[in-house]
Amino acid sequence: MKGRIYLLAMAMIFAAATARAQGDNAASCYSEALTLLQYPTTEGARQKIEGIAKNGWREPFKEMEALVGDNEPCLGAVKKAAAITTCNFGSPPPLNKLQDLDWMILLSCRYFEQRGDIKKAADLYFSSLALASHVGQDGAAASKMLALRLEKNTYFSLRNTIESCTVDQDNLERITQYLDTYQKRRFPAADLVEAQKGSFMAVVQTVADDIIKKSGEQSGSDAALQQKAQSVAGEFLKQRDQLADKYYGNFKKAAETNSEVDWDLASQEVEAVRKALDPNPLENVKDISGLLIDSCVKVQTTEEPDRQYVKKIVKAMLVKAIPDFTKPVASYYSNVNDLEGLKSLIRWHLNRFKADKEGAVSSVFIPEN
Repeated sequence: MKGRIYLLAMAMIFAAATARAQGDNAASCYSEALTLLQYPTTEGARQKIEGIAKNGWREPFKEMEALVGDNEPCLGAVKKAAAITTCNFGSPPPLNKLQDLDWMILLSCRYFEQRGDIKKAADLYFSSLALASHVGQDGAAASKMLALRLEKNTYFSLRNTIESCTVDQDNLERITQYLDTYQKRRFPAADLVEAQKGSFMAVVQTVADDIIKKSGEQSGSDAALQQKAQSVAGEFLKQRDQLADKYYGNFKKAAETNSEVDWDLASQEVEAVRKALDPNPLENVKDISGLLIDSCVKVQTTEEPDRQYVKKIVKAMLVKAIPDFTKPVASYYSNVNDLEGLKSLIRWHLNRFKADKEGAVSSVFIPEN
């Protein structure tokens, strides 16, 4: 056991050194991997890959074996990425291509599993979870959701591998250690709400910038009108910050606790705002900045903007922007349960190895409560 811990420690030191060599950003390795990726475009071939990844290598697939071989350079780049903790794509990640990359990784896992090379299969499972972790570091909601799908697929395939073939004790211990480490790297459930909040904040910022820009174009050299536009835009952003912190904050708490009471409170407060605004003042409005210029900037008689009207517009934008958070958060906690179930299964197998040395053990796995 001490020898295995020592080897794991040495592997972590090597991974850290590799990360420094790669500039501490896995995104560059994924860019290389996607350039090298050879992935079929026909629907039939893609479905076959997904089927094998989920259910295992049940029969000879010569074309799939060739595909795994052709993608060895790609998998090498993926392995380099897995050795790096942080990932910053710098721009919206190519989510569809990253999904294809993950299916290729999982196909390769099942290939090496059926060849009896469990260590290599396990290493590729680790790479798949590393990809999920890296995608989850991106701030966009779509990236968070893809990370959850990648996790779900990997847990399913890994569990199928453990259930359908003999995984030796050493590799089971390696998998357990990796899953314990990975569990600490998962983004918190509240980040699903924070990602949507970030999108809302960015949209409101764009409207505020447009108020200033359009007012400048319309006012020419009218300094007073430009000053009014600045004050309206400033109030617009102030209301955004206050309202977003309150209402998105309620949903962040609900996501963290996953408590029915907190979910009800967050939903009820947004619904109260929605009812108070009925009908929504933005129902048929396409140019919100133009509306604010016409309703506030041009008619403003003092240096102070019409705070109540600006607040009303921000509230209208907010209730239209807030999605149903229950589904993505449910996916998050479903994955938590999947991970715990997977770890429970591995513990049972490890206990079986231990019991085999001491006496008989039940051959039936009973999930832990």
